[in-house]
Amino acid sequence: MQESNNKTESMTPVVPESTGSSVRRARQVLKWMALLFMMGIQVQVFIAGLALFSASTYWDGHVTLARYIAILPVFMIIVSFLAKLSLSLRMQIVALIGMITLMFLTAYVSTRVGFFAALHPVIAVALFYRTSTLFNGVNKLLKGDRR
Repeated sequence: MQESNNKTESMTPVVPESTGSSVRRARQVLKWMALLFMMGIQVQVFIAGLALFSASTYWDGHVTLARYIAILPVFMIIVSFLAKLSLSLRMQIVALIGMITLMFLTAYVSTRVGFFAALHPVIAVALFYRTSTLFNGVNKLLKGDRR
């Protein structure tokens, strides 16, 4: 009887822990959060352009949206543990949080030091690039989970 149990156990496929349905769902959530964050960055750049070249009243919208999208990477780091991401992907999210902190600092200090004002859009480009790299990394994991 015990021999048949061993044969049955050896015939069942071993599914790696990382491809569990809850892990897969967490990865999908993270992928969509990254996409939403990238879209938020694009809208931020668009609103900043409106404020610079159309009407300065758009700055209020720029500031308000920044407060909303800045919280996304904090939730992303939490979801990254559920998604069982590698340390390198998780560090990309930490980098996003660091860059957002720098964005707020450059916005605050820019009225006093013009150099920091110039860094603000540069950091926005880096944020977009880092988020797209994260999106692609999570997407690659999801494609690997399907196999």
